[in-house]
Amino acid sequence: MAEPLAHRHEALRESISAIIAPLVVLIPLSIIGIWWSVRRGLRPVTLLQEDIRNRGSGNMMPIDRPELPDELHPIVIAVNNLLARLKSALMAERNFAANSAHELRTPIAAALAQTQRLRAEMPAQDANTARAEHIETSLHRLKRLSEKLLQLSRAEAGVAVVGDLQDLSPALLLVIEDFSRDPRYIHRIAVDFTGHDTLLGKIDIDAFAICLRNVIENALIHSNDDDPVRIWASGGTETIPASIHVANQSPVVPPRILAKLTERFERNNPSSKGSGLGLAIVDTIMHQAGGKLVLLSPAHNRDSGFEAVLQLPGDDNSAA
Repeated sequence: MAEPLAHRHEALRESISAIIAPLVVLIPLSIIGIWWSVRRGLRPVTLLQEDIRNRGSGNMMPIDRPELPDELHPIVIAVNNLLARLKSALMAERNFAANSAHELRTPIAAALAQTQRLRAEMPAQDANTARAEHIETSLHRLKRLSEKLLQLSRAEAGVAVVGDLQDLSPALLLVIEDFSRDPRYIHRIAVDFTGHDTLLGKIDIDAFAICLRNVIENALIHSNDDDPVRIWASGGTETIPASIHVANQSPVVPPRILAKLTERFERNNPSSKGSGLGLAIVDTIMHQAGGKLVLLSPAHNRDSGFEAVLQLPGDDNSAA
């Protein structure tokens, strides 16, 4: 009158197997298919995201993606309009800084020459001698500041980027020779480029000279008048990029201050002669070129001092 329970259990197991077996295969395939479809559908959004991420102060080119879906074209147009306005504002700021610094150089130099002549004509015991010296010192600082502003405007304009390797040795030797001729620094420059007669890097040679001049000047200003500034090169192989090291003797800079020294107008000692722009200029140029500015305190293998390392850009740097 009734089917045996064993037959019913067997039929139930066969039914469950017939339902679950296809699902075990279909569910992973469905997950893979959905993932692939979503990824393919979001590919244009990813490309647009990468284009927007690559835009910055050194790259204000409009986004050109004609293959994007119609739904994304309004976003591209809005971003391009924003980039155009930002580029115009940045160019206006840079031009103003460059033109102001350039125009100020002549009157500052004239005022400095007149002050120096006035000091030379003053009697030795004149009561105004100290005031004239103070004016001369202030004019020297103003002159350096105008030069730094001009360098900063050039750095922010992206002058460092080049397509080919440059031989940086002429700029390196010229800058060091220029400092060595200065009576204040003639005995303070200690150079060692043994094994690095040629120094190659993917950076504009003038931009590299600006970087080198600023790090050497920073080392000279922030050390005692009798302490030497050591300059040497390292690396320059297929695996290790070439680097220029500039080290001076000074107290150890605290880490929290060291991390901020590449910001504008940041100085370890507010009363120092520096403008607070030199390392910011170097960091901007090296970043644009694809290199890096590394600051160390204490200096490498020393208990004190300060060291600035210019790591030249590119994996194909070499030095012979």
